[in-house]
Amino acid sequence: MVMKQEAPKHCHTTRPWLPIIIGLILLMMPLILPASGLSPFTAKYEFRRNGIFLGEMTRRLAAIPDGGMRFSSQSQTRGLVAWLFPDKIEESSDFHFQQGRPRPDLYRYI
Repeated sequence: MVMKQEAPKHCHTTRPWLPIIIGLILLMMPLILPASGLSPFTAKYEFRRNGIFLGEMTRRLAAIPDGGMRFSSQSQTRGLVAWLFPDKIEESSDFHFQQGRPRPDLYRYI
């Protein structure tokens, strides 16, 4: 008898190749973008599951006074989910470019 095995529902994705592509892009960033090629940005995301709003995340890349860059991320539950699971995560990485490659200076997780 052959039994069909199903993947866990929490692991379901319609784009299994996406993590591979993102990983390759991150590995190639020092070659693709020289230090002067990074532009500050802000990106905002919403998290939803089955149409229910769960939370949001903001990611930023900004220049800092010492000449380096700061990549930061803030995520927080919102709506009804925030009543049940109040959660907020903040993290940031400060870095400089050295010989065309990012060199980490400081990491914070709150």
